[in-house]
Amino acid sequence: MSDSTKYMLVSLPSSISPTNDREEALTALRSTVTTNNGVVAPFKIPEFKIGTLDALVQQADDLSKLESACQGVVAKVGESLKSLLEGDEAKIAQQKTVNDIVPLNSKKEFLKSYETVSPMVVPRSSVEVAQDDEYILYTVTTFKKFSTEFQHKCREMKWTPRDYKYVEGGKEEERKEVERVSREERKVWGEALRLGRTGWSEAVMIWIHVLTLRVFVETVLRYGLPLDYVCGLVKTTPKLAKKAKDALDSTYSYLGGNAFGRDKKGRVTKDDSALSSEIAAAGVGPSGEGAEYSAYVYYEFEIL
Repeated sequence: MSDSTKYMLVSLPSSISPTNDREEALTALRSTVTTNNGVVAPFKIPEFKIGTLDALVQQADDLSKLESACQGVVAKVGESLKSLLEGDEAKIAQQKTVNDIVPLNSKKEFLKSYETVSPMVVPRSSVEVAQDDEYILYTVTTFKKFSTEFQHKCREMKWTPRDYKYVEGGKEEERKEVERVSREERKVWGEALRLGRTGWSEAVMIWIHVLTLRVFVETVLRYGLPLDYVCGLVKTTPKLAKKAKDALDSTYSYLGGNAFGRDKKGRVTKDDSALSSEIAAAGVGPSGEGAEYSAYVYYEFEIL
């Protein structure tokens, strides 16, 4: 959608500033992105304990897999939440037990032929009970002796018959049952919505925590010790994200050393797909289809 938001997590060494000052480095990052392409805010990362190089490489791989799993959970919970929010309570009242369920496009055929599909169908006894986008619900009265044959013929016509037994005061009982089911449905729907909202919020929080760990581990692996870096969160849109990324690549591609090919004017060319695959396999940088290696620590994501 045009008003959707895209985020970009960027970690850069403080050396991008002539004075190695973090505030100046953050200012440089803002100048590179520009307010035309996004808003840059500082993204504080805790000072985690740093282990051995082998441990960091293993953590990078593990965190890559974990982040993919977290992203999948967020997507699934989000879809469930959308489904709940699109529900219509009025549809509950339409779910009644009736004699015949007819597809909407078969309405004319049903009204024309239901009286003759079997013997002893009471003429003009069909009553429309309810209707939705696909089906119409009817009651039809037949003699008990021919009820089974009528139901069999209905199935042949692709109508779905349901037996209806008359009970004295049945309408009142049915009304009470509908009210009870409606109350229960609203209660369950509300609880599901609450759990969906809570689950989605917590899933997003865990996802961002894992992403933060990925940024930290990759920052150590890329820029080395002692740690002296600045991390910024760029808030942009899918349309402007490419411009922001191009600006970052143009300004900070030198951080990748010889990892990038360059044209005669020294401009970065399309990165090597084989290199991108090798880097992704090590758990460094964004993964997934279309993911490319960047000369700096870079992750992008959308929270839908």
